[in-house]
Amino acid sequence: MVIRIFVGTDKRRDSIAPCHVALQVVCVWILLPCATAGELRIVLLGKSGAGKSATGNTILGREAFTEDLIFESVTSSSSKESEVVAGKKITVVDTLGLFDTSKTAEELKGEIEKCVNLSMPGPHAFLLVVRLGVRFTQEESNAVRWIQENFSQRASRFTMVLFTHADQLNGNPVTSVLNKGLQTLLDSCGGRYHAFNNAEKTDQTQVKDLLEKIGAMVKSNGGEYYTNRMYQEAQKKMREEEERRRQEEERKRQEEEEEIREDERKKMDFEEKVENMKRRCPLVLTFMGTYLGKPTSPVRDIARIALGYTIAQTLCDCTLCRVFWELRIVLLGKSGAGKIATGNTILGRQAFTEDMTFESVTSASLKESGVVAGREITVVDTPGLFDTSKTAEELKGEIEKCVNMSVPGPHAFLLVVRLGVRFTQEESNAVRWIQENFGERASRFTMVLFTHADVLGQKVLQDTFNEKIHGLIESCKGGYHAFDNNNTKNSPQQVVELLKKIDAMVQWNGGEYYTNAMYQEASKMREEEEQKRQEEKKRQKENDDNIRREERLKGEEQLREQEEKHKQNTRRLLLSGELRIVLLGKSGAGKSATGNTILGREAFTEDMTFESVTSASLKKSGVVAGREITVVDTPGLFDTSKTAEELKGEIEKCVNMSVPGPHAFLLVIRLGVRFTEEESNAVRWIQENFGERASRFTMVLFTHADVLGGKALQDTFNEKIHGLIESCKGGYHAFDNKNTKNRTQQVVELLKKIDIMVQWNGGEYYTNAMYQEAQSKMREQEEQRRQEEKKRQEEHEENIRREERRKGEEKSREQEEKHKQNTRRLVCGSIGGIVGAGLGLTYSLFVVAPLGLAAGAATGDRLAETLCYWAA
Repeated sequence: MVIRIFVGTDKRRDSIAPCHVALQVVCVWILLPCATAGELRIVLLGKSGAGKSATGNTILGREAFTEDLIFESVTSSSSKESEVVAGKKITVVDTLGLFDTSKTAEELKGEIEKCVNLSMPGPHAFLLVVRLGVRFTQEESNAVRWIQENFSQRASRFTMVLFTHADQLNGNPVTSVLNKGLQTLLDSCGGRYHAFNNAEKTDQTQVKDLLEKIGAMVKSNGGEYYTNRMYQEAQKKMREEEERRRQEEERKRQEEEEEIREDERKKMDFEEKVENMKRRCPLVLTFMGTYLGKPTSPVRDIARIALGYTIAQTLCDCTLCRVFWELRIVLLGKSGAGKIATGNTILGRQAFTEDMTFESVTSASLKESGVVAGREITVVDTPGLFDTSKTAEELKGEIEKCVNMSVPGPHAFLLVVRLGVRFTQEESNAVRWIQENFGERASRFTMVLFTHADVLGQKVLQDTFNEKIHGLIESCKGGYHAFDNNNTKNSPQQVVELLKKIDAMVQWNGGEYYTNAMYQEASKMREEEEQKRQEEKKRQKENDDNIRREERLKGEEQLREQEEKHKQNTRRLLLSGELRIVLLGKSGAGKSATGNTILGREAFTEDMTFESVTSASLKKSGVVAGREITVVDTPGLFDTSKTAEELKGEIEKCVNMSVPGPHAFLLVIRLGVRFTEEESNAVRWIQENFGERASRFTMVLFTHADVLGGKALQDTFNEKIHGLIESCKGGYHAFDNKNTKNRTQQVVELLKKIDIMVQWNGGEYYTNAMYQEAQSKMREQEEQRRQEEKKRQEEHEENIRREERRKGEEKSREQEEKHKQNTRRLVCGSIGGIVGAGLGLTYSLFVVAPLGLAAGAATGDRLAETLCYWAA
């Protein structure tokens, strides 16, 4: 409502415009709350099946929203209904399951906008609907954060938790079933909550109490409601955050690729510098030697040039690397051997972190550089590669990393061994380990470095060597050295001596260093050897299979004789034998109650909480209908917070508890709640963890059959449930665990169906051998996926390197062509000059000397010009 007040005539209207605007604003601010004071706008949020539609109907006092007992969300799109309740207009917006819907991100965003628009000018309250009696999921635990992300931080001021199915409390307060996650949820909503029993729609007291709590919340918010402006701010912030994350991921990806390219470029640049120095340095030394010496005849000059070039080339190849270039060192050894202290001693500073602990200080390879004795020294420190807890793949990654860090390659591997402690078998086999991982040629670049030399006292180091240490040193072509990392006074001297020994090893290796090509060659050889081992293993397996096949052929006759006995045993089993059952399903599906119904007693603990009652597999037995029945109850295996290892342990435990093996897996599914994707994929989950054949022993058991209310169970099935039942060869059954009068009848019917399934399986049960076979297949598939992912990553990195090499090769070809042209010009000019000198000398013997020299010079100059033109 806007009231415009004008003072005076129209002529004075412009002069009072500011007063006019101010009065407009004041009137809007005062009168708008009055106009909307009698209306309350509520938005219902929550998972499908939580009871949002039923809650809306209870609030409005009529069937405004559709309710139905099906396994999917009833509300497919946000809808609005209004009604006058207790003299106040109430508008309720019912939404689809926003946290667990199958809608895309764009569709979800559209629904959020729609529910905001439906409650224009904005909702006073968001009711977060949570169902009692079912497991409290991570999605619900993070619900307020989800609301804040999608509706802005301020939305929590307008949020209240509404619990449905309050009849399951049995008169207890809501606080009696709160766990830590749920209490955190309530705290993030300012502690506001209410409980509804939608089955008692005539009880308007609960509605009145809810509206009073909402009124108090609105009052505490100063009469404000959630506005479209707040929503737009939230969406803008979401877009900015998403863009920031995208840019950060793109930046990281580009940095990784650029790092690979930079390593490749460094390697190529280094190799190019080496070649340039090999070409230029001999020429410089040769011409310096030639022209500094006393000139003689042209023939002697030519001979001196050739001989000088050859000598200079040899000197450069042998000494240039160690005199002028960087020295790169990689430290290898056990944790605690003193690699970090050694690196610090070499560099003369605290480059690497040292700590007196029982565990490895270095968790990943690190590189540090410094100038030592006028030379650039690079040291790569590695984690304890022999005794670390790293997997084979992580170990391989660290090996590749330490090689890449020392690009174009290390001149020396220092195998660090600690004096004063037991010399282990791992250290004895260290060089073999290096050769296996770095290749046979790596031993040429390896030297043993003993640390803690202070423990020797007055002893000579060689006197402490035993046969194993002698063997270790002999296999290292670089010999050995000893360090006392605590002796700071003598540090420079012992470092200089170490560098001299490394220089001698480098010179003995012809100036070479360990290259990435050597590592790739070693990796290829390892893969070939592994392939050979696999082929040998395959051949051995085939031989074993042939032997087993022969044994099976020999035993076929015995099996046929036993078949009849087996059939007789099956008939006896169906009449009076033991029956072993394993219960599987989500937490809150009713597994424990089902086990109690089958056994006819309170064998397993039941409780009305938001978390799984069964934390570990349990086995109980009893006599039912004259038969020994064993039931194994399991925790919520599909949706539990257990790790993969704990989950695997529970699977093995439930199989072992039902030794020699279960006759039936009962997949327990609760009626009256949403049928989730996890349950839809339940049989596939069973097959992945228990093997393909496990579906032959699986039956679906629906609990809470009382909610059907006279409907046929089949009428509630959708396409996904039909698919689930078809994949279970044992069919399905329904239980009402609350119906104690009909307990015996429904249990007998279940046992009959299980007996039919057992008979159809020929009396077999699920065995431990089947489980081991399934686990072996899982490991193979996981290894295959890991190898494929690794292969894709390696191919991606190789493509980047290949592209960089291609660019470098093109650049090298261009430079090589220029070099060839310059060389041809130089050589042809030299030849021309020499020929001219020779001709001049010849002419001078037969004609006047000045005339002969002039003619020779002219002829040589002309010849040189012609050759240079040809070379160009």
